Amino acid sequence: MADEWGWQLLDAMGSLAHVIGDHESAMTALFQLWGGPVNPLPALGQKSLELVNQGMSVAEIAQRMRRKESTVNEHIQAAAIWGMPVNLRVLLPTGMHGALVAAWDAGLRDYRDIQARVPDASFLQVRLVQVECIRKEQAHGD
Repeated sequence: MADEWGWQLLDAMGSLAHVIGDHESAMTALFQLWGGPVNPLPALGQKSLELVNQGMSVAEIAQRMRRKESTVNEHIQAAAIWGMPVNLRVLLPTGMHGALVAAWDAGLRDYRDIQARVPDASFLQVRLVQVECIRKEQAHGD
């Protein structure tokens, strides 16, 4: 129960931040108190996101940045969780995206259950679709 309250509070705070950010001129004091939006990704994470959005694969990004693929995966996953745009076409083949969404629509929520349904999917691919589906449900009030 405490975890649920924590997530609800975090969600409410995020919503408040969006309202303040969208109405900066009408809420000057609150905006100044808040300080404005901050990019939650470190510089390397931002670079990983930029490169994937330009069409580079995780392997290409890792090689270019001299990082492990798992590090690049973490950057991209964090960006998706924070609501930043991620080029899913580069990371998810069309058929796999559809299969992962179908697993979600069938009621599968746990990463392991989804991956059992779509065994070729990587952890990152499953997480990206989970984030996408949760965001769609929140937008529709589900």
